[in-house]
Amino acid sequence: MSNVANRNSAALAILTSIFFYGIMDATSKFLLPAIPAVEILFFRSLIVLIAVVILVMATGTLRSVKTDQPLLHVGRSFIGNLVVLLFIISL
Repeated sequence: MSNVANRNSAALAILTSIFFYGIMDATSKFLLPAIPAVEILFFRSLIVLIAVVILVMATGTLRSVKTDQPLLHVGRSFIGNLVVLLFIISL
């Protein structure tokens, strides 16, 4: 793949992540008065899990999500979920 194609792909990934972050923000603001923040985090995580399962099924291998350092991955997941929970609470 050429350097320009890599840049275009990276730019598209960034724009897509910004779009989905905005959707998460708007949805959290809308749901927070009716649903506790922990439940919002749970359903967000469930949607991400479904996306990862689809990714694994599409590639046909666990190589796309495999890690050589599982303890660091658990720590990263914990901190990531804590950050999202604090973000939702701060709304």
